[in-house]
Amino acid sequence: MIMESEKIRIGKFIIGLCDRTAAGKIKWANITPEVFFTDVKNIRVCLSVRETESFDDVDYIAKFLSLPENDVIFEYTDVDLKDIMPRSYSTMRELYQQARLSAFGYKSKLDEALDDFLEDDSDE
Repeated sequence: MIMESEKIRIGKFIIGLCDRTAAGKIKWANITPEVFFTDVKNIRVCLSVRETESFDDVDYIAKFLSLPENDVIFEYTDVDLKDIMPRSYSTMRELYQQARLSAFGYKSKLDEALDDFLEDDSDE
């Protein structure tokens, strides 16, 4: 069983990872079209989703693996972190979406398109 203090650190790490990913400081790759990873020191962080029994609902999953062994250290869902991170669902959803944009190179393409569009509408 994981100690509560370690769980709090994991929550803070996920928030920081989300912020850095959104700022373009963390690069992600994909394992499958729906599983993304990044390496932080000797830890691989994998993000995925899992459908739940509720209609149109998913759990966001963050899995922490040791490198190079790929042994699972921790695995958390947004539900697991809700008690220490009240916005765990929205934070992990945002992290997953940002990781997807990064892994497929969509973020830079989207930024370019938006910048061009906004420049064209600069008179408003």
